[in-house]
Amino acid sequence: MRGPQSPGELRTRSNRLCDFIDVKEVEAVLESLQQFEKTPLVQKQERQPGKRDSRDVHLFSGEVSGGEAAASMPGSGSASNLAAVQCDTDTESHDDRISLLEMQVVEMADEIKQLKQLLESLTG
Repeated sequence: MRGPQSPGELRTRSNRLCDFIDVKEVEAVLESLQQFEKTPLVQKQERQPGKRDSRDVHLFSGEVSGGEAAASMPGSGSASNLAAVQCDTDTESHDDRISLLEMQVVEMADEIKQLKQLLESLTG
């Protein structure tokens, strides 16, 4: 997961990784991840005002508070949120995907830079 997402969003955005039959199947998987062995991997967040469903967020980086989760969403707290409200659903999801990809490229570039520095320190 990349930031808090509803089960419906996860179903449509994860189709390359898993072909869920319906949203109930996604919810069942999320519930099993919430109760995973000794350490939960997913946390269900409270439903926010104006949102139809509650959102889930991964816990791979540790516990996430509501404010941190909202801040991690692409375009949150910026003018792009207002623009997204005015767009239709197809455009909004397209813009979200582009923002997500841009963030991933920046993160990967940072990781590559760190790996190069580590490699130089080991061989140099």
